[in-house]
Amino acid sequence: MVTIGLLNDYLVKLGWTCTVVPEFDDITIGGLVMGGGLQTTSAKYGLFQSKCKGYEVVLADASVVWCDKDNHPELYHAIPWSYGTFGFLTALDIELIPYKPYVKHTYIPVQSLQESVDLIENFSNDSSIDTVEGILYTREKGVVMKGVFVDESQVELKHINPIGRWYKPWFYTHAETFLSKGKDDFFTEYIPTVEYFHRHNKAYLWLMKHQLACANDQWFRYLFGWSMPIKFSLLKFLRMLIEGSAGNGPKDFVLQDIVFDIKDGLAGMKYLLDECEVFPVWLCPARKLMPREIQHLTDISADDLHIDVGLFGHSPIKGFDKVEFQKRSEEYCIKVGGAVACYGETELTKEQYYKMFERDFMKHYDRVRNIYGCEIGFPHVYDKISKAGREGQ
Repeated sequence: MVTIGLLNDYLVKLGWTCTVVPEFDDITIGGLVMGGGLQTTSAKYGLFQSKCKGYEVVLADASVVWCDKDNHPELYHAIPWSYGTFGFLTALDIELIPYKPYVKHTYIPVQSLQESVDLIENFSNDSSIDTVEGILYTREKGVVMKGVFVDESQVELKHINPIGRWYKPWFYTHAETFLSKGKDDFFTEYIPTVEYFHRHNKAYLWLMKHQLACANDQWFRYLFGWSMPIKFSLLKFLRMLIEGSAGNGPKDFVLQDIVFDIKDGLAGMKYLLDECEVFPVWLCPARKLMPREIQHLTDISADDLHIDVGLFGHSPIKGFDKVEFQKRSEEYCIKVGGAVACYGETELTKEQYYKMFERDFMKHYDRVRNIYGCEIGFPHVYDKISKAGREGQ
């Protein structure tokens, strides 16, 4: 399987890069296309699949088809968000952009949820900005970051920060140091682009603090930092041991991305934090969640700005239950038009799941599955991501 790490490392050597490069190298291209490939460039370029012009797919009957806007267009538009339930992705045609070796990266401290949302929206609507990201450490303390890809001639040498070197601290703790700046202060540095792409790799955002907290200690970084990051497959195994499956493992551990329209982002964040109080919180804006050609099947316009709220960690709330939190979060999303990322489990019934992802969109999904005979070889998306679906409930 081709991973984003393998693909982008190859492209960089040729002077090119993908428009959207998730930081975890072991994520497969198939997962990014048929799941939700989102990253800090998504406010400008959309999701990973937004720049895919065509796919080669092996169907349930072992036939191979090429689909794009002109050939099998109904399949082409249904591939995103299908989670591998139409067939095996074996090739794709994707739009690339020229690679620039540095990111001019600016950190701006914020003192409220409102300020963070407003700043992210403003940066996302500025076409001169390439990357936008936020990390909230509390409700009153956070850092919003913006970046611009630049050529070597535009770099101030004294402000280069090679964050990927083995002795450097975890990125989220590096960003946290800018909280001490004044409200109107900001700091700009130049990060090698490849190292920026991998900025969260060492700590897998901040999940490593739950599994090997000492890995960010100075002594560990200097002696053993060369061995980081651990393989994503090992992290997934550790996640299983720590988090467990839905209904098993620690009941206070949350690992979820929830997406809201930017106009609902503040209220959505407040609701989620009231329910779980998990920090840090990752914020990432995105457009083009749905292909423009099928946006009429949903309430989502391809041009609408959304914000992804990433919650990864243990809740300090006494008696917290992750399964109940998942249920309430998904029901809230149905109410306000948000969506919960489906890379894990869902606690929704099938009828509720159809409501979350818009009934007409799911009707289109079912119709395409019927056209290509997917039922004989691939599960329905709900059955794939839902324990209730897998058990035939």
